[in-house]
Amino acid sequence: MYCIHCGEKQSEGARYCFSCGKEIFISSTYERNELEEELHKNNVRDKAVHSTVEVPMTDDELLVQYVGKYKRDYYLGKWLKGGITWNWAAFFLTVFWVGYRRMYGFIIGLFTFYILIDLTVQLLAIESTAIDVGIGVALSLFLGMNGNNMYENHAKRKLKKLKRKYGEKAGAILKISSGPSWGGFWLGVLAYTVYGVITFAVFYIPPISEPEPKSFYTTVEEYDEPEDVVEVNESGTVSEEAEDASWDDMEDEYYHELVAPSVFDFSVSKEVDINFDGTYEVVTLNGGPVLDDPYVNSEVYISVRLGDEEWYVNASSGDESILRLYDINGDGWLELLYEHSEGETLIDIFQVGSGDLEFVRALPGRLVELDTNRIMTDSGEFLFEDWWWE
Repeated sequence: MYCIHCGEKQSEGARYCFSCGKEIFISSTYERNELEEELHKNNVRDKAVHSTVEVPMTDDELLVQYVGKYKRDYYLGKWLKGGITWNWAAFFLTVFWVGYRRMYGFIIGLFTFYILIDLTVQLLAIESTAIDVGIGVALSLFLGMNGNNMYENHAKRKLKKLKRKYGEKAGAILKISSGPSWGGFWLGVLAYTVYGVITFAVFYIPPISEPEPKSFYTTVEEYDEPEDVVEVNESGTVSEEAEDASWDDMEDEYYHELVAPSVFDFSVSKEVDINFDGTYEVVTLNGGPVLDDPYVNSEVYISVRLGDEEWYVNASSGDESILRLYDINGDGWLELLYEHSEGETLIDIFQVGSGDLEFVRALPGRLVELDTNRIMTDSGEFLFEDWWWE
């Protein structure tokens, strides 16, 4: 039995309500039970409304509600520490973590910045590999160090807007929409996809000015001009007399050097008298991009153009490429010493042979000093005998 005035449950046979003190009286038992039940429901609902409206959630309670129950202890603990705190999820997932935590404005701003950078790089014909890597690393570090503070500031701004718009009902609104969002995670994936399509289109825009030719530098120690002109026999070999004459006045430490300007697309050429016959041949060191793609540098070539013939050898490099030309064994033909680094630093030695470039052997280390029949590297001294060149 319930009081018809306040809805509180009463003991059987009571004539007055223990809560409000008013008389309890209903003529019909059926009507009394039905009315009492309805009053009880209204009383419970009024109490719930009263607790929701008149006892609003505090700012801290709203913040906990916004974060969600699964990570609230983690984030509240980080925020209580203050200052810079590390977030591994933000470091590795970057944009996807930002979307998962509903910070959609950051995603829009970030990809707008990316597109502007790509557009600038394309219009000015700037090499962008280092820029792309730098921005990616900087973004991961920034979010790893500042992600927690970003999320706290975002949550507080969001709650401020909700309180201004809904007042004391903000807590009820948060119960509908709070915590992380997998929809936001997939929004980050979609943003990356759209960015990729836009970037692909941007790189078809012609630059506003032609890029400057790739510069290269050569460190060249020129040979002294021999007093006697070297004569070449019909067989193409240098006579002993001419060979001796050409080398009598040479200083052993002089050599030609071609240095690649980068690891990527490059072409370094120089005219060098390979066989001391008074005619200059063209020696070229090429970093071979695939289909003119500066991001794919899978081949390096050394070539020698001797008259109407051109010989080349496929080399390799994981780092700087240096080509030196020096007649180690004093036979009147320059050897090609290709210094490169692919796991370890090596000097590959090639000779101009009968119709091609022949690999002789490789030496470990970087070049320190060159002499006839001797090469000094930072790994040791190597002396050359006749059998090396057979």
